[in-house]
Amino acid sequence: MSETIEKEKQSQKQNIKPPNMYAVIFLNDDFTTFEFVMSCLQQIFNKTEEQAFVITQKIHTDGKGVVGQYTKDVAFTKQQMAIDFAKSHEFPLQVLVQQA
Repeated sequence: MSETIEKEKQSQKQNIKPPNMYAVIFLNDDFTTFEFVMSCLQQIFNKTEEQAFVITQKIHTDGKGVVGQYTKDVAFTKQQMAIDFAKSHEFPLQVLVQQA
């Protein structure tokens, strides 16, 4: 009987998949400042100053950039936090979430 239970537990472990990941993406615009984007990345996405600079430069150069990958709930929460932070500072920052 215990052998059957053990096989069932192993079968269940094999069926567990890691959660889908979602990318949070910032879009470049002509109004949101470089400094504000860096600040947002540091405060909401816990990036170092160096990391924030590299990501912000990519957004500026390429027109968009992935700022992090998270589980679905975390990605959408961070998206809303970034949008709210931008609105409170009167910036039109656009933030997207896509399945990675």
